[in-house]
Amino acid sequence: GMEAVRTLDTGGRRWTLEMHPLPAFERHADHVRHDAIAFIGVVFSLLAGWFLTLQASGHVRAMALARDMTRELQRTKDDLESTLNAVPDLLFEMDLAGRIHHYRSGRSDLLVAEPAALIGRRVGDILPGPAAQECLLALQEAHASGYSFGRQYGLEVRGSYLWFELSVARKEQARAGGGASMEPVAHGGSPSPRFIVLSRDITGR
Repeated sequence: GMEAVRTLDTGGRRWTLEMHPLPAFERHADHVRHDAIAFIGVVFSLLAGWFLTLQASGHVRAMALARDMTRELQRTKDDLESTLNAVPDLLFEMDLAGRIHHYRSGRSDLLVAEPAALIGRRVGDILPGPAAQECLLALQEAHASGYSFGRQYGLEVRGSYLWFELSVARKEQARAGGGASMEPVAHGGSPSPRFIVLSRDITGR
């Protein structure tokens, strides 16, 4: 018969193209067999060319979209970095035990130690007892109600005695598709809560 079967490997997949003439066409083709074969070859070539062009253009569009998304994410990241650097407060991410996981601020002169020395340590290991206690109480309040505002503590920093006010908010936990938390897991299998802690210098009030 005049059936034609071809396979194409493109786009990481194997495609099979089949062409079958109608019975009426086959009866008529008994007299024009060579013309029919040539016609099938031309049609098949056109289909193959169209298919390959479609695959190539789709790949180009996907690559362009990926580049645009990457540039947009980078711009968003840069904007966020600029915003965080402009915040005059000390910005920490802590867990309920007061352990510091992240720190960002443009005012490192208000810290009692170098930023790198704070990561992984608890506030009780860094701050005097009364100041550390206020931080822990603020974390407990935010854990219970979602936020805590207004707790204050005094602290000697680089030869000056300063006063700070705390604002604490519980951080929403990101979840994967199955609903499982992506946050670290505490003892007992429950998600370990994290908190965003802002410490503002209010000495001049």
